Amino acid sequence: MIEYNVYVDWDYADLADAFDFSQDIDDISSDVKNRVNIGRKEGDVGQMYPAGVAEFMVTNHLNKYFPYNAESELFGKIRLYLPVKIVMVYDAVEYIRYVGFISKIIWHPIPSEQDVFIYCVDGSEALSKAMVIQDMDDKDTITTGDGIDEILDAAGWNAARRIIDYGSGDIIKHPDTFAFEKP
Repeated sequence: MIEYNVYVDWDYADLADAFDFSQDIDDISSDVKNRVNIGRKEGDVGQMYPAGVAEFMVTNHLNKYFPYNAESELFGKIRLYLPVKIVMVYDAVEYIRYVGFISKIIWHPIPSEQDVFIYCVDGSEALSKAMVIQDMDDKDTITTGDGIDEILDAAGWNAARRIIDYGSGDIIKHPDTFAFEKP
């Protein structure tokens, strides 16, 4: 039988931080109702890399996932863009099936249906919203992998979540890359 374990890093604060799903409250598997859906977002026509999505529902009969419940252990922690990890367990072996961020939370208003719908998108969605600038007057010769590193650094993407091939050839005069900041 296949089992899904769902984790949320409730103390996550910065896109560049490493994920940490080690606290007891991070494992919400026992609250997940029915099943977990994992797939690809339907993108706009011409979108090359649509974001990976995951969605699931959690039971909320004790208002654990209601953000204004001061009695909940999650009080002050429930918000968008928290990291989510979904692990499939089959034959006692764990397989990471999805890593992404909470994109939408919907609370059921009907008292008899105290469920919470959680919709997640993967990192490609977060990266597509990053503002990165390249200074075309300040160029350097670097490898393709180093160029990708500069872009991901500028977008605020954590280095621990990268697997990049650095063995490729040099790019001639790669522009200096940095994050956009409002003046």
